Amino acid sequence: MLEITSLDVAYGRAQVLFDVSIDVGRGELVTVIGANGAGKTTLLLTVSGVLTPTAGEIIFDGERIDSRRPHEIVAMGLGHVPQGKELFPAMTVIENLELGAHLVADQDEYQERLTRAFEFFPRLSERARQRAGTLSGGEQQMLAIARALMGKPSVLLLDEWWKAATLLRFRKATWCDAPTWGSDHGCEDRSGHRRDFHRLGDGFPPR
Repeated sequence: MLEITSLDVAYGRAQVLFDVSIDVGRGELVTVIGANGAGKTTLLLTVSGVLTPTAGEIIFDGERIDSRRPHEIVAMGLGHVPQGKELFPAMTVIENLELGAHLVADQDEYQERLTRAFEFFPRLSERARQRAGTLSGGEQQMLAIARALMGKPSVLLLDEWWKAATLLRFRKATWCDAPTWGSDHGCEDRSGHRRDFHRLGDGFPPR
């Protein structure tokens, strides 16, 4: 469903990723692990179209996306919960969720997704009119995940996914049925899903 082949990514002259290849199949939970600075966040940002690779290719659902813009990739069904959550703190919970569903034109479908978001994370329903910046850290993480799921992604990227794992573990059967790809230093899973690990290097070029 998601295929990354021989990917190189650089910030100016500083190359961060070297020849990275990863496959994510339907129904798989795939984790990228590595030390700080190894390039985990860079990898997810590249898949999402925020960064452009210098070499290699990314295929999502049969289409090449490494030259597409982020909003186009989102429209294809790829969701991303970024590092640091990246919420709009002055906007309310429900306004942040509305942004996650900005591609949904049908009002009934929007209401259905919003209902499922509140069923998935009941605490967000209680905080619906509260500004995102005033939520606790855990509540903000719930909101970041729910916002991504409002887009009904076929693949969900989770940066520092272990922070979301406890929130998703007991709820995924009701909504989060997308293949999940996360990054962090390490994690543990008892969900029964097929699991693959990929380790990135220490951030230095290969010898």
